[in-house]
Amino acid sequence: MNALTREETRICVHVPCYNQRPYISEALDSVLAQTRTDYRVLIIDDHSTDGSQDIIRAYAARHPDRIEAILNEANLGIPRRVALALRHCKSEYFTYLDGDDLWKPDALEKLAGTLDAQPEAGMCYADSEWFEDGARVLRTQSRGRPRPSGMIFEPLLDLGNFIPACAVMVRRRAIEAAVAGLENAPFRMASDYYLWLTVCASWPALHITDVLGRWRLHGQNFSRQRDWDLEIELVVQHLLRTCPAALPLYVRWAQRMAVMVRTDLQPHKDSYNYIMSRPPMRAYRAVKRALRLVTGRRAKEGDPIPPGREGTAHE
Repeated sequence: MNALTREETRICVHVPCYNQRPYISEALDSVLAQTRTDYRVLIIDDHSTDGSQDIIRAYAARHPDRIEAILNEANLGIPRRVALALRHCKSEYFTYLDGDDLWKPDALEKLAGTLDAQPEAGMCYADSEWFEDGARVLRTQSRGRPRPSGMIFEPLLDLGNFIPACAVMVRRRAIEAAVAGLENAPFRMASDYYLWLTVCASWPALHITDVLGRWRLHGQNFSRQRDWDLEIELVVQHLLRTCPAALPLYVRWAQRMAVMVRTDLQPHKDSYNYIMSRPPMRAYRAVKRALRLVTGRRAKEGDPIPPGREGTAHE
């Protein structure tokens, strides 16, 4: 293979790793087996202590034209590590595969092909299957439910993070606005949910029905170790501080949600014009007060799902 520089390669594949020695080789092998080849791999190891770095060094030495490795001397945490990857990426498209997950061989071909064919889209995503060690498939993430395309900011609030991190690709210029927000993020885990909301506040997203990613379930999954209600709360608050395009969409979503459960926003103080005239965090608190009856009372059949309840971000 001829060497490709970061600037010449159309796809940047970020593979994060933190103490994933049992899985990182299989993850990298699934990337190297891709049918589309105009990509480079950026591995960022976040100060692993289990020998993962030895495996990463070996892969980088065997594939110097394909793999670049950054071995952090201190643990940055997920949001700052993603920000580092995005700042390092010079390619047209950005995607990532966690060090314990896998790709189907045609994942890059179908994800990048979709963005190639639809230049107005900021990102695209496919389905993933959940499997246990031993390769037993449990289910697909979508469970056969249809997933939306187009301007999906409000569906991401309705349903939570239904976009699998192991089966998504983002146009680099659509994600630039999120980099600074990740570097001072108050949340620890849900950086993918923050990224999708930031992109989808301004760009269409496209859904591919194929299963392209494989999410491994094991006892050390980060997404099983965090209070997701708190994470989602922090993501939404930070989003409204850092993404101006998200605020009017969030307010409209809140008004729609209130109407769906027959709860009106207060006619004056929490009206749309009042909310939009406030600084972002005051606006957020006004919406939250107006929705207290929605999120605080016992749910009934047919109620909309508050953000973050159906699916969760996972890394």
